Amino acid sequence: MSKIILFLLIFCVGCASNPRFKAEKDTQKPNSRTQTNKMQTEIERLLGTPYSKIDCSGFVAEVYQNSMNYKLPHSSQKMFKIGKKISEKSLRFGDLVFFKGRFGKEISHVGIYIGSSKFAHSSTSEGVTYNYLHEDYYKKRYVGAKRVLKN
Repeated sequence: MSKIILFLLIFCVGCASNPRFKAEKDTQKPNSRTQTNKMQTEIERLLGTPYSKIDCSGFVAEVYQNSMNYKLPHSSQKMFKIGKKISEKSLRFGDLVFFKGRFGKEISHVGIYIGSSKFAHSSTSEGVTYNYLHEDYYKKRYVGAKRVLKN
């Protein structure tokens, strides 16, 4: 059973602005098995949802709210201002990964790290989907990662 869950976790693995937003206090641990399962289930529920119905920060905020009862701002730039900065090699399931736009240096996209360089996000062309950090498009635009919940 645990091998099936592990397999599923490995296999399945911008926005607006308001400078006064404060994230709720950390009370959940995203890497406990129960919390990870809740977050994974919520991500899977939203897979395939078109970008016109949920943008990148809306996707991340909805996953965190529905699975962790943790309120995040509906803005990739604001999300980038909260949490603890972490290196790419320290990424864990549930961490937020951030990207800049094609022509700028500002944060314009956010996703949720799943594991094995895979992240879930809402793409303008595919809606909610999975991609890999090492894909050229994302590798060139990767800005950094944040851990917004305690582990």
